[in-house]
Parts: sequence; C-alpha cells; structure tokens
Amino acid sequence: LFFLTGGLIQTLAPNLRIITLGRFIIGFASGITTVLVPIYLGELAPPALRGSIGTVNQFAYVIGILVADILSFRLENETDWRKLFSVTIFVCLAQLILTCFVVESPRWLFQKNPKDPEAKRILQQLRGYPQHDVQEHGADIESELSTYVQTFSQREEGDLSHAMLLAQILSHPHYRYLFVCIIT
Repeated sequence: LFFLTGGLIQTLAPNLRIITLGRFIIGFASGITTVLVPIYLGELAPPALRGSIGTVNQFAYVIGILVADILSFRLENETDWRKLFSVTIFVCLAQLILTCFVVESPRWLFQKNPKDPEAKRILQQLRGYPQHDVQEHGADIESELSTYVQTFSQREEGDLSHAMLLAQILSHPHYRYLFVCIIT
C-alpha cells in the first residue's frame, strides 16, 4: 500500500514538494521490501537453492532499475513525466493481485507450532510433491522440517553468543573505536 500511495501522490502531484513526498514514501516501501522479500524467499526456498534464489532476487532488482531508467529516457519531458510515475501504480496493482497466490512461510508456521499440518502441506506444495504421494516424499519433508528445528536451536544459542561478543567489543577501547567507526 505504500507503493500505491506514493505512486498516486507522485502522479497527481501539483508541485515538486509533493513529488518529493511521494518519492520518500516509495523509497521507504522499497527499503522495507529490499529487506523482507529476501527473508521470505529464503524461508520458502529449499536449502540447496537459497543462495541462487537470493541472487535471482537481486538480479530482478537490477533489471527493475534498468527498466525504470529506460522508461525515464523516453518519458522525461514536460508532458509525459506523469506517465512514468503512473507505472508505479500499475506495478503495485499487479503485485496486490498476485498477493492472492502468496503462501505462508512453512518455516514460520513450523516455528509457531511444530505440529501444524499446514506447514507440511505448504512445504509439500512448494517442493512440487503431489498431495497423494505423502508416503513417497514424507521423508524429504520431515528431513527439511528437522533442519528447521536445528536452525531454531542454533539461533537461540547464537543469540546469547552474539550478545556476549558485542559486550566484549564495547568493553575493549580499540574495538569500541572500530565499532563506532563502522556504525557511523
């Protein structure tokens, strides 16, 4: 909805300040999606393909930027600039329609409730296993779900070690200076 709001504001803007407001809203939405989409794709992807799917996602961002640049060369004049901004609205509407086909993350469902049959069903659907072949591919599904359990337990252990590591960095004067330089 941020993209739709920003696109509408830009397209209908009476002056440069309102266009800047629309650009700010779209930039905010872009920042959110740049973080959330790779996380979601990583949760849906089979472990062996996570890196490849993340790469394809980044490539899609770059292609989107290229298409926007190509359109801007053609539409950057006094009469057509609103058409360029209206492309955002149409892309957003397409995304909203396609959202109907988005599934919940099986990893998230399994973390919430390890006995939830929906997590297994979605995982089976994502891997392309037919619903009636539960016996044949059940071991694959169970194996992937067990990697989720391992990941969750490692993450819980890692949270404590990261907190301890940060405390050690901040307590050492040389590392603290380096940490401040990196953050700023």
